[in-house]
Amino acid sequence: MIHDGDLLCDGGTFNNFPVDVMRSMRGVGRVIGVDLSFRKPRKIENPEVPGSWALLRDRLRPKHKRHYRLPSLTNYLMTVTVLYSTSRQRQARRLTDVYMNPPLERVGMLQWDRFEQIVEQGYAHACEVLDGQVSS
Repeated sequence: MIHDGDLLCDGGTFNNFPVDVMRSMRGVGRVIGVDLSFRKPRKIENPEVPGSWALLRDRLRPKHKRHYRLPSLTNYLMTVTVLYSTSRQRQARRLTDVYMNPPLERVGMLQWDRFEQIVEQGYAHACEVLDGQVSS
C-alpha cells in the first residue's frame, strides 16, 4: 500500500513472529505468540517441473483432468517470504509466555472466503491451549 508517498508492506515479510519486538517494548506483560506457520510441508508429486508448453497445455484442460498440481507463483512467493522470517522462530518461541500454533493445514494464505471457519478453528485451539495453562 502507498501511504504519504511511501510504499508499505506487511511486516511479516521481515519478521513473521515478532516476539522479540514485543519483549523489547516497555510495559508489555505476558507475551502470547500465535504462530500460523505450516507444520507439514506440502509435497509435490511430480518428480520434476514440467516445461512451459506442458504447463500451458495442462492449464487448458478441465481442472479435474489436469496432470500437474503446482502452487501458483503468488503462493510460492508468499511461502518463500514466510520461510525467510521463520528461520529465527525457534528462539522467538522460547520468548513467549503462551505459544499457540493452530492446526490450519488445509487453509491457504489467501482463502478469505473461509474466514469464519478459520476463526472458529483458531478459537477452539486457543481454548485448548489456555485450558492447559490454567490447569498447570
